[in-house]
Amino acid sequence: MPIFPQWRTALFGLAFLGRVVGLGCVVGSSCGLGTAPRVRADETFQWSTSLGTASLGTGQHEKPLLIVDLAGDVTAEPFTSRLGRLLEATTFRDPRVIKLSQQRFKVVCRQHGPTPVLQRHLPKGQRKSSDSSRADNVVFYFCTPDARVLHMATGFLPPAELLAAANRAERLLRESQLLSDAGSRRQAVRDLHFTCVDGNHLAEFRRRLGDGGERRNDTADGDRDYVLRVIEAASEVQRRELRMRYGDQWQGTELEQMIATLSHHGEVATSFPHLVLGALPLVQLDLLDQPCFETVTGQPCLSIGSRRKAIHGWYVTARRQRQPILIVVDDRPFAAPLVNELSDLVIWQPRSREVRRRLENFAAIQVTPGELAGLIHDAGLAPVTLSRSPLNWLLYDRDGKFVEALVSEHGRRLPEVMDVAAR
Repeated sequence: MPIFPQWRTALFGLAFLGRVVGLGCVVGSSCGLGTAPRVRADETFQWSTSLGTASLGTGQHEKPLLIVDLAGDVTAEPFTSRLGRLLEATTFRDPRVIKLSQQRFKVVCRQHGPTPVLQRHLPKGQRKSSDSSRADNVVFYFCTPDARVLHMATGFLPPAELLAAANRAERLLRESQLLSDAGSRRQAVRDLHFTCVDGNHLAEFRRRLGDGGERRNDTADGDRDYVLRVIEAASEVQRRELRMRYGDQWQGTELEQMIATLSHHGEVATSFPHLVLGALPLVQLDLLDQPCFETVTGQPCLSIGSRRKAIHGWYVTARRQRQPILIVVDDRPFAAPLVNELSDLVIWQPRSREVRRRLENFAAIQVTPGELAGLIHDAGLAPVTLSRSPLNWLLYDRDGKFVEALVSEHGRRLPEVMDVAAR
């Protein structure tokens, strides 16, 4: 094993510390930790917690969106994570960033990380990862008023870096709005991102992707598999880029650890965001945010969304009426109905006639894993462990007591457990 000079070992430690406080904080750059300007009581960073409260619009005079996706307990308020608290105490206290949130962008801050109230069974033989080098992280999305992604950045951003990214996004928005048709707007955004990428890295990305990164967005929109391919190809190119950049300073395991730590560090610029958004210009946020969050943080992405309060109200009503409860937990995207419409809250259609007949006597709802986590937290329910299956069925009796979690609707088990819950 090679012996590294002491300065390299020290810098290696600084880089890991930089995951928490930003490399700029460690070596004395402009992140502002401990020197944040004084802010008057009426000068506060303005943000909401969901896109539903951000009043999405499509007009030319609507404000663009700044989405801040933080790692942290999905059931908690934003800025409870370590990096979230750091952003709130530094970057989001800068008067220029406060002005940005009040005048230039509608800001939405969300937390998507794992929560103790909801666990998943790991694949057989797999142990829970102890690597936390990426877990406490953040993704910034700069979007059009109707939530299409113009630009993005990952990791801690000092005020100057955040403002520079916002300026780039506004430039992209202005230039795209001058064009008359959607195809031309997308091509303009694609060109602006790809011109920011080194030619060799762009060629490698196109080779890995197989279609040159020039797929028409009207065929890419809605294609989640293609989005995953783009993110995977961009991640591979990014790792190669960092190996070339730091290969003369670290080797072997230390180099790979550094790449994992610095790949989505806010003050280490890479081609990753430009490759993703060049291949997916003006992609819908809801296609990109989950796989991108999981790539950046190495954590599963849980989203509660705007139905949280209504779902809790639905549960309280079902308990008041002493109805047995069936909760269908669906990992796959589905068109979630409004909870205040008391019918058709379950998209899942049971195949068994026996299940359909019993379902008439249940209060039933279909939720995402994140929405389930929010309900467990808000209603004070016992923690739940879900299977690795994309569909889980949770049953509660008339007294609100958990009965069982099932992973299949086939056979006799589901009707039998429904009978137990309905007693």
